Amino acid sequence: MEEPALPPPYALFDPHPEDCDCAIHVHKPRPNRPIIVEAFQSQGCNSCPPTNTLLLSLLTLADPNILVLDYHVTYWDHLGWKDPFGIPAADAHQREYAEASGTSRVYTPQVVVNGVSEGVGNSTRKLEKLIKEGGHLASKDWPWLLFSKLDEGVLIREATPAAAAVGRRGRVFEVLYDPSLQEVEIPRGENAGKTLAHRNVVKSVRSLGEWKGGQGVVQLEPRDTADGLERVLLVQEGGAGGQMIGVARIHF
Repeated sequence: MEEPALPPPYALFDPHPEDCDCAIHVHKPRPNRPIIVEAFQSQGCNSCPPTNTLLLSLLTLADPNILVLDYHVTYWDHLGWKDPFGIPAADAHQREYAEASGTSRVYTPQVVVNGVSEGVGNSTRKLEKLIKEGGHLASKDWPWLLFSKLDEGVLIREATPAAAAVGRRGRVFEVLYDPSLQEVEIPRGENAGKTLAHRNVVKSVRSLGEWKGGQGVVQLEPRDTADGLERVLLVQEGGAGGQMIGVARIHF
């Protein structure tokens, strides 16, 4: 039996066709069905630039349903170049994914989509496959949660009666990231002589506690946005390293 034809690709973009085979087809997410792409990489890793180029390409979509978060780990800093964007929280978050999958192995580059699909993502075929799998593996009712602003924080609740009947639980994380384009010249290490560009670099990850089902309020203070950072809340089923069950961009 022949497979049914896929719909036309949502976008085709190839920012540097002379440098690499980096055109990527991404099908438009269904309304309110976000795609969360978490990437773990390091400027000290010579395997990471191809994945990084593809992530920059993905960001050119400017689709509100696609969120790319660029986590820079620190465990390659001993290879001759200390990544200025490296944070221990990125190391910890990646290890949580490893532990959730029953392994202690971490590597770069690693791409995780919706908390359920993971791989190196260093070619168009591999990244397209991860995004497709991440969308398929996430529950058909994804996202499960709705978010509402309150004076004291953010109210989180199930999106539908069907979602409430399942009884999911999760942990809430606050992620701050820099949406600006930043270019860094690498004078030493495995990527010596290259200039690497990054966007949506994660600056901090903070656990805000558990969401235990029903209606729950997460304490969240307004922040000074003069630094240009953006804030997002992620809810992962069962805690860190689990499937994403809710996401919200916070604009206060």
